[in-house]
Amino acid sequence: MKHAHFFSGRELTDEEIPILSDVHSLAVRPGLSRPLLCHRCGNTSNFSSHPCARCGTNCAYCRNCIQMGKISSCTTLYRWIGPSRRIRSEPERCTGPAHCQPAKRKLPGMFGMQ
Repeated sequence: MKHAHFFSGRELTDEEIPILSDVHSLAVRPGLSRPLLCHRCGNTSNFSSHPCARCGTNCAYCRNCIQMGKISSCTTLYRWIGPSRRIRSEPERCTGPAHCQPAKRKLPGMFGMQ
């Protein structure tokens, strides 16, 4: 599935989702529930409230999620439940000097070596 790489392992709001074409592959749940619990980070104690432009009420929001994006009482979270993303089964191989990491040298005296 083409969207698995983007969505896998994330809890996103509708504002963070570029396209809602594969809605059948997304689980939907509220951002906050009562008693106050943030479904994105699990916070149960660090909340505040604000007059919300989205729903027109005084919404509670999670103060722990501010840097990731505000999660309010009226926020909906989406989680990927479709096929998991493909992970390469073989590690990448060195194809030339430009693609290789130089070997790390052990310095004398490190890790009990003399």
